[in-house]
Amino acid sequence: MVEGTLGGSLKGLFPQPLRIFSSFKGSFDDQYFRTPAKQVLSSLYPNPGFSPMQDNRWAGMLKLDYAFHPGLRLSGTYLRSLTINQDVNMLRIIGNDAPFLPGYQFEFALQPDNALTYTHDTNLESLQLNHTTSKKFSYTVNASRLYVRLRADANGRDWRPKEVDSEFDPNSIVTFPVTYFNPLDSQVFVNPGPGLYNNGGIGTLWHDHYVLEYTVKASGNYYYNSRGDRLIFGTEFKDQDLQWIDILRPWIGAPIPLADGTFSQSFRLGDYSDVWRVQPKRGAFFLSNKLKYLGLVAEAGLRLEYWMPGTFVDRAIGDARSPIRDEIRKDYMDHTFSVFGMRTKARLLPKLSASFPIRENQVLYFNYNHAMVMPHPSWLYQGLNPLYQDRSVLARVGNPDLNPEMDISYELGLRTQLTPNDALTVTAYWKDKYDFISAASTQIKDFTGREVTRTLRINSDYARIRGLELGYFKRIGQWFQGQVSASYMVARGQSSSASEALTAILNSGNRQDTKETFLAWDAPYDIKGNVIFTLDRKRGLWGKSWLNRWSLYLEGVLRSGRRYTPFTFQGIEPVSGRPIYERDPRPEALWSALGQGQQWMDLSVRKWWLRGAYRWEVSMQLTNVFNQANAVIPNPVTGRAWEPGDPVPSSWRDPAYLDPRDARSRGLPPDNPARYMAPRHFMLGIALKYR
Repeated sequence: MVEGTLGGSLKGLFPQPLRIFSSFKGSFDDQYFRTPAKQVLSSLYPNPGFSPMQDNRWAGMLKLDYAFHPGLRLSGTYLRSLTINQDVNMLRIIGNDAPFLPGYQFEFALQPDNALTYTHDTNLESLQLNHTTSKKFSYTVNASRLYVRLRADANGRDWRPKEVDSEFDPNSIVTFPVTYFNPLDSQVFVNPGPGLYNNGGIGTLWHDHYVLEYTVKASGNYYYNSRGDRLIFGTEFKDQDLQWIDILRPWIGAPIPLADGTFSQSFRLGDYSDVWRVQPKRGAFFLSNKLKYLGLVAEAGLRLEYWMPGTFVDRAIGDARSPIRDEIRKDYMDHTFSVFGMRTKARLLPKLSASFPIRENQVLYFNYNHAMVMPHPSWLYQGLNPLYQDRSVLARVGNPDLNPEMDISYELGLRTQLTPNDALTVTAYWKDKYDFISAASTQIKDFTGREVTRTLRINSDYARIRGLELGYFKRIGQWFQGQVSASYMVARGQSSSASEALTAILNSGNRQDTKETFLAWDAPYDIKGNVIFTLDRKRGLWGKSWLNRWSLYLEGVLRSGRRYTPFTFQGIEPVSGRPIYERDPRPEALWSALGQGQQWMDLSVRKWWLRGAYRWEVSMQLTNVFNQANAVIPNPVTGRAWEPGDPVPSSWRDPAYLDPRDARSRGLPPDNPARYMAPRHFMLGIALKYR
């Protein structure tokens, strides 16, 4: 890791000083999986210097600030970040509420240089004007441009080869030495390959998308009495340009050399493709009133959010070639209204907050808020372009009438100052999530006019979250500060994410039981605490000068394990003798079990010296001090991460029972190193600061 900052004021160029601040950070890591690629490459930035290690992150910022006079200030900011790695979470499209899974491409562990590389490039430029015209009124105007691009390719390769002259589809094949199944019988089978890709094939996805967003936001503050009560009002508008290209197995359709020296030609764009470009727009008007009266501080406000899916959708609704059911076409027109020729939706979001003392050094506070989460763009626009329709049997198609998910949250808390150096906070909260996005199966007419089954997202499910939080803060002089917090939460609903419902549809053709169950991302308890010791005085500890100017930070975390659906013993397979474990079919068993808990401790120590205008600093950071093995992928049979000898579900590979059928019916081996969080990690650093 390399970090640097540079700042100061330029005088003489303008009537007032121009303040400048800049920063740079580079972070490079081969990660703990022990299978880094020899060279991670990106087709957007092919120079290997941009990606010297497995995970490469660059970030920089430049900020200019100029005060024309004390009440008028103009600032400009430029932010740039670049990430190049092989983490599939860079592009994993799931509900915002789905549980986190490691993004390590375990299937490419034997040939990591053929895995997918993800490049994420972000550019943000903004200008902000702050103007205080009088003691009663001030306003802020902000204009920004955001450009984000993400590319996924087979480690820097072009989107498709010039010709298909080799095998590109990765597979796990049998290699020497060969192992056999049933070797003493006259009929002998070859056991399958390792389950990991080993045939020289490459990543099967080529993806590229960008987001170009222009935002203008203006807000004002008007103080209308001597108590400091004020009105906060304003508007915000976002003009977006989104382009999406998704191609699976892009070599399908590329020229194939024939024996006579010619090439076969196809106009097919991969095994699957989805291409669209849209220009949606979003905006809001907001107004709130914040007042103070006899210790009461309250704020009540309204926010009107509106969004326009864009002319791409408006035209698709009227285009008979687009794969949209007539009912959805009608609902879209019924649920939208026209603004400047574009179909528009809107929603009113209220909020209310208040805090007031109930006794000396004790404050009661309350918050009520409506918020919405916009759906992923692909869930609206996917497959609607009649020129690039997926022809596969179980294709997905966008739902133009999809609405945002709604969050209605309540919070009630009590904050008590026990002593000048001790504070206790107790908070109860609950959140209702409506219009949860899940998946449904529907019949539509494809490009040939025949009825086919397609999967689309709909607003149907809900979730309920209830929780309690406790927090305690302690301070002793200037040398000690510590805090501890604990929370208990229960999250239940109809489904954990759209992907979960989609899996049920693909397996059975229908949504399964809609009974309320635990959600996959439910984490019942979470306890964490930290302490900071700082010593910076004229004389060091116990009068020892070498024990002066140092600090120690210690943090500990204890939380519940990951939720999983348990698998139960069903008997013994007669051929191999392998125990059979199948998923508990009861509806209430879904996500009912908790995996092994997680716990770790991090330590950071700093020591610094002052030499004139310079400050030298040496630091040591130690994460996961006790090298705890914390599971993030629990084995649904045991509830902990898989270890040799553990039974596994019948759908998994079991290294203890080699079986020829594993080649076609069972996936990866269970020894994925990403099933555990990172082990102990030590970092030593040095810093120089000039004041």
